[in-house]
Amino acid sequence: MIFILLSCTNVQKETAEPVVEPCADCVLQDSHNYSFTSEIDIASFPLQPQTNVLIDWTSLSSDVQGHEVTEGMVDMLSLVVFLNLDAEEITRRLANDTLLQSDISLYVISTPEEEQCNLDDFGILGADLYVPDHFEYGLGIWMLALRSPHTLGAHSFAFLIPDEDSTETQIRIDNETASLNVDVDFRNMQPLVVPGSTNQISIDWRELTKDGLGNAAEPSKIDGLFVGRYSRSLEELENDFFDLDREYQEFWSMRLDNEGVANLSGLEGFGGFDNESTWLLALQCSTCLNPAPRFITQIVVPD
Repeated sequence: MIFILLSCTNVQKETAEPVVEPCADCVLQDSHNYSFTSEIDIASFPLQPQTNVLIDWTSLSSDVQGHEVTEGMVDMLSLVVFLNLDAEEITRRLANDTLLQSDISLYVISTPEEEQCNLDDFGILGADLYVPDHFEYGLGIWMLALRSPHTLGAHSFAFLIPDEDSTETQIRIDNETASLNVDVDFRNMQPLVVPGSTNQISIDWRELTKDGLGNAAEPSKIDGLFVGRYSRSLEELENDFFDLDREYQEFWSMRLDNEGVANLSGLEGFGGFDNESTWLLALQCSTCLNPAPRFITQIVVPD
């Protein structure tokens, strides 16, 4: 009988869940973070060099994140020129957000009023630059990105390749020009345990060493925070990753400075967490090429 009792006691000790006290001054750790990987495929368009190429996106109705693109939504196009990277390396670095400023030899933008524009519509503010003259064979790969305030990142991409064997002088961007596949894991992160029914909760991310993409954490790049309340499971939210800020029961967000710490009392209208819903907290970087939040964790309130 003593042996049986001791055996039962040992089993209870080995299987008991550790007690985590709720934090009001929460210091985020890498174990709290989700993981995100992605692959992006971008079509290449060989084009006649030094021509005023026409770019048309009237056939684009769905972006790489699966969201609808309507007429007039795209209000800025950017062209980034890479001298020393091929298309495969550019897409790999774009997916994991490791492109560097030093990789770029030219950056120009256009703010079109219609669903098409030409290369001579691109430029640098305050500079006298005729872009078609710089669209030369052997002088790099040009990556086009279609943007708007409606989404972080870009709606679509294309590679423009100056090719002396090409006679093409226009490209047409549609739903197949670029595609994005992502793998998101919410279920293996350690939830952040907080007290319920209070917004007086401080979040400190200065001890993070990695972001959700697996790169070295850069706390000073975090400039946005959101909290979402959902009626769906973590698995369902993984599958709807790009709709976390669109399909929710309640949603709060705020802009941040670069101090690496924020108090949730700054979320207008937010009164605190409960234990009846699925809660996510995310930290975002609006200047990063990859739109995925740098940090996402589940928030849990003890029973």
